[in-house]
Amino acid sequence: MTVENDVHPVEQYPFTGSGTTYIFAYKVHGLSNIIVEYTDQDAITTVLTYGVDYSTTLINGGEDGVSVLIIYDPREPYRFLTIQRSTPIGQETNWFNNNAFNAELLEYNLDHAIMILQEYEARIVAGRRQSVWRGLWAPYTAYYTDNIIEGPAPSYSYYIATMDHQSDVDFQVDVDAGRLELFLDVSRVYTAMDAAEVSAVNAAASETNAAVSATNAATSATDAQLSATNAALAEINATNCSDQAEAYSVEAYNWARYPTNNPVPEGDGSEYSARHWAFQASAVTGEVVPRTTFSGSAIMPTGTTAERDASPIVGYLRYNTSFDQLEAYNGVTWVAVVIDEIGDYVARQTSNAGALKTPYGDTSLRPASPEVGYFRFNTQFEQLEYWDGFDWIAVSKYPPPVNLIMNPNMKVNQRNFSGNWGSYGWGEFGWDRWYRYDVDDMAQMVEGTVLEPGASYALYGDNIIPIVLTAPASGPMLIQVPFAARNISLVKGDQIYAYIEPDYATELQKCLRFFCEGRVDGNLCMPENNALAYSGFIAFPTPMRDSTPFMQSTISYAPGVNWSISNYYASQFGFSPAIAGSGMQANNTSTLGMTWSAEAELRHTDP
Repeated sequence: MTVENDVHPVEQYPFTGSGTTYIFAYKVHGLSNIIVEYTDQDAITTVLTYGVDYSTTLINGGEDGVSVLIIYDPREPYRFLTIQRSTPIGQETNWFNNNAFNAELLEYNLDHAIMILQEYEARIVAGRRQSVWRGLWAPYTAYYTDNIIEGPAPSYSYYIATMDHQSDVDFQVDVDAGRLELFLDVSRVYTAMDAAEVSAVNAAASETNAAVSATNAATSATDAQLSATNAALAEINATNCSDQAEAYSVEAYNWARYPTNNPVPEGDGSEYSARHWAFQASAVTGEVVPRTTFSGSAIMPTGTTAERDASPIVGYLRYNTSFDQLEAYNGVTWVAVVIDEIGDYVARQTSNAGALKTPYGDTSLRPASPEVGYFRFNTQFEQLEYWDGFDWIAVSKYPPPVNLIMNPNMKVNQRNFSGNWGSYGWGEFGWDRWYRYDVDDMAQMVEGTVLEPGASYALYGDNIIPIVLTAPASGPMLIQVPFAARNISLVKGDQIYAYIEPDYATELQKCLRFFCEGRVDGNLCMPENNALAYSGFIAFPTPMRDSTPFMQSTISYAPGVNWSISNYYASQFGFSPAIAGSGMQANNTSTLGMTWSAEAELRHTDP
């Protein structure tokens, strides 16, 4: 039975618990050719395992779908199940010359291809970013950007709304005005399928004619033996019928297997063989490379340089008989696939006076276990990079952009922060320059003196969704990132660059402008009881950001002496603590130890 058109083989069902049976009424080609997902009340989706979490039973051999018995028991408030068909991508039939034509087997293979296409169509519809399925286009309906609309008959193709708009009475008006953009033309597949069915009918009819002619030839031969009078005439008739049978046989073969790129000679010049349409249908689903056997080899397309595809796309692969080598299209030109003596892919010189062709790809395609000296071109950052044994280092003719984030990898930790934000309150600092912002995020304020008002700045890093921020007209800018963020970068512009680890000593000097600490030890002599015993100047390691930093201290003292600080007299460069004591006789000496800290940090409520 031919697979139904215009279906999305995905269904959602309210989940009522273990032991429930669901009917998935879409044609399938196997017990395990479905995916079952459970979504809980927190919208977390779990993919269930066939044979463990559920079992299946084909309905009418899979023609009417599959019955799914759920074994999985999450033991929590239920939400819903999603069941979708997942047909394996592959060619299950090898066709051979001179075999009898099997129309039912051809229909099975075409159904297999259409089912795969329907599943891709459903995934495209479901995966469109911020898209909403709006069904068949209708006049006087409000559509919004990225809505998915099904066009009217006869094509029923799918369109994306490019802007918010009220639809016009005529569908074509929306298309011509650019308010709807075609993104999936399904008519091509159905045209290929219809043409294949026509070719199959023609082939079957020709095969029947050949059989009839053969029967006539046998009958004529029998008549010749029975009638001596008509022997000569019967022999002529038999010969003619034999010739006609052979002609019908050739015609049947041509309708079934004539070369795919040429019209069938017996047609009107525009009709192609069943083999041609089978190849067309398989090409739509991506199955364009045949194989010798399941465990054999792929049959790679071959040809000369002049026979290359006129409009190739990235990833096309073929064997060039002009140069006797494999070649691939990289989006710009055809390049040779070169393998050295030990089987590794290597850089290739385009010519003696040309250039060196290096491996390339985005960050996700970097080797999993690189060795020192690995060299490649990063297409994500548009720059050369190499592995130095610890990290990928960018090679650029331009100076690296200035990262405005201080302590971007949390290496500076003067407060000895453990990394656990759970016990910290809002605004309390952990690592240098980073304070708790809310239940999930930490924050850092970037000084307004390093920002260009109104300019764009790209924020990115590990565990961060990249975003472009706009600097305020004046004052500092709030940078809010998850607790788990690392390798954090804030650079001017909207481009993302490879992360460069800063020098620790340089970062420490930057952080000391916002927080520093120290200790003073010595013997103090009190000139008289309750008198000022110390007022020397203590310099900060580097000038602080603020002229009046916030000071804190802890004083240790000898028994019987109560030391206190009446004033720090702090400035941007240091402080002069006024230390006095009581409980000790005049002119006596006591040991004093003082631990101090100075803070000039910024929070998002600070100026």
